[in-house]
Amino acid sequence: MKDSFRQSLVYIVILNYNGWRNTIECLESNYKSNYPNFEMVVVDNGSTDNSLSKIKEWTKNNCIKLKTEISLFKGQADQIKKLDQSFIPGVLTLIETNKNLGFSGGNNRGIKYALLNGADYIFLLNNDILVKENTLNELLTSIQTNSQIGAIFPKVLGLKGDLQVPVELRPPQNFWELILEKNFLGFLNENFTHRAMLKKKSPYANYNYDRLIAVHNIVIAGALYRKKVFKEIGLLDEKMFMYCEEGVFIKKLDKTKLKVYFTPFTEIIHKVGGDTRKLAPAYLYIKRVQSEFYYAKHYLQLKLWQLLLLKCLTLVYYVYCMFRFKSYRGYFGDFIKDYVIAEK
Repeated sequence: MKDSFRQSLVYIVILNYNGWRNTIECLESNYKSNYPNFEMVVVDNGSTDNSLSKIKEWTKNNCIKLKTEISLFKGQADQIKKLDQSFIPGVLTLIETNKNLGFSGGNNRGIKYALLNGADYIFLLNNDILVKENTLNELLTSIQTNSQIGAIFPKVLGLKGDLQVPVELRPPQNFWELILEKNFLGFLNENFTHRAMLKKKSPYANYNYDRLIAVHNIVIAGALYRKKVFKEIGLLDEKMFMYCEEGVFIKKLDKTKLKVYFTPFTEIIHKVGGDTRKLAPAYLYIKRVQSEFYYAKHYLQLKLWQLLLLKCLTLVYYVYCMFRFKSYRGYFGDFIKDYVIAEK
């Protein structure tokens, strides 16, 4: 193995929000990695379940050195600085935001810390992901085969071994794909879904998951990134609280010469929605459609009539959910205020 590879400094960033059990399981899987040159960074995104104490207790019981704790006032990013310490493999850093900054905001605090402290690569992970022993090693080996690979992600499998992210999957790129992705027509015919359309028109029909391949997709919190990616396209867009980050990332990356690659030679296990299951479905739906509208307006740059139709269809669907699920009724005011009349 080349010395340059051995010397690559990897920062593994895990975002935690009221999910210390999942976070600890994720940490345990990473500490079994056969690539040793990493620092673990856990960003606690304003948890209220005593997560930090539980994670610190776990580090003590497992002889994991706690490098530093960084407590941010109201999550302010400018409080993250370059530390006056050298890189020590295997240590863990805790960043406490003291405020729920959302998916992008929380991850950005970890990314900024990694970049300031000498990261060559950043491995972003949801806390409900388990990695294999060879995952990081294989991702590093693959990304270094081509300098134009800005990010790379492995197979994403469910607990039952099902492939969650087929190679043809990608974010919607226009109005009609967005309509299909929202599944407004899927209940009429299963062929009228975004996934079905992408599978039918897939340029990867002859791909047998047997080689590295460039794709127009990314698993944001399950991918390894070169540091130059964030220097060229910036950090994650914090105007979206959660959801649709993949689409924004791809749109921004398209303006560079960098590509996203998929490798079938290793995998991660995704438990699916680990900590979001604790949140009300209506709340999550509102956050999703907020981000979706922002993505449609600012990145897909849809026309006004398309944006208005999108809001109307989303309103109709929410009313339908109110009749079907009682829990949606209590969030109708928030839906009107934060989505229907919001100008975001």
